[in-house]
Amino acid sequence: HPGREDDVHQYLDDPAYAFNGLEYRPDADLRVVGIELFGKSDDYYDDANNGPDHGWYAEALSRGWHVGPVGAEDEHGTAWGRADRAKTVILAASRSRRDIRDALLARRFYALAHGENDIRIDFSANGRPMGSRLGLAAGQALNLNVSVSAGLAAGSLQLIGPPGTEIVERAGLSGSWSLAANSAAESWRYVRVLDPQRRVVAVTAPVWFRRGGAYAACPALQAPPEP
Repeated sequence: HPGREDDVHQYLDDPAYAFNGLEYRPDADLRVVGIELFGKSDDYYDDANNGPDHGWYAEALSRGWHVGPVGAEDEHGTAWGRADRAKTVILAASRSRRDIRDALLARRFYALAHGENDIRIDFSANGRPMGSRLGLAAGQALNLNVSVSAGLAAGSLQLIGPPGTEIVERAGLSGSWSLAANSAAESWRYVRVLDPQRRVVAVTAPVWFRRGGAYAACPALQAPPEP
């Protein structure tokens, strides 16, 4: 629950209890695949718990973490799968353990708010799915496309970039953007979906991009599933 434990931290001699302010750890980046945005009790953590103006999600991404958004039921009993709880939609090739693991490592997932289980989102960059990391040649554009195909009759889309980058909002549930990669430094974009009441009901994983060569293949995707 990003930021929620900060009030507790003052009583504990343990700086890690508050995630060290989301301090980036390169050695953990591969395995830390997500950050919670929606929780059990109608929580939307991105703008709660004394978070920065741009939210905990953008804060984590700006610090270097490669994380996607998580919708968590936070079930402490056995009432799993309730329709009124938040969900994480994983874009896996199948329901096998290996394919689900690969999708999580590739950050191919998005988060849905409470009671929004039916929303379906397609977000891609140059034809590659959300979670992708693209190295673009000089002058090559980053073409982003997003559409909400089910679960919502009306609303708007927000394209979110690093703090200091303008949030671009468009009415309707489909849209496209074209960006230039002007730096070898990595950047990112993700999409928020708003309902007609401007409640955030879904958030996608980012796409990461930079000017330069292609990213190296993720070695973990070549390894067998862990026991």
